[in-house]
Amino acid sequence: MPKIIDHDQRRRDIVEVAKRLIIEGGFEAATMRSIVSAGRIRQWRPQALLRQ
Repeated sequence: MPKIIDHDQRRRDIVEVAKRLIIEGGFEAATMRSIVSAGRIRQWRPQALLRQ
C-alpha cells in the first residue's frame, strides 16, 4: 500500500526549516541542500517545487 503524504503539511515543514535557517544564518544559509538536510527530506526533485 502506498504511503499517504499530507502535501500541505510537507510544505509547511519545508517552510519552517527554511525560516529557521534564514534566522540562524541569513539568506545565504538557506540553500536547497541545507533545507533538504535540515528537514530530513528524503526525496527532493526541483521540478516538484516549481509546480505549485
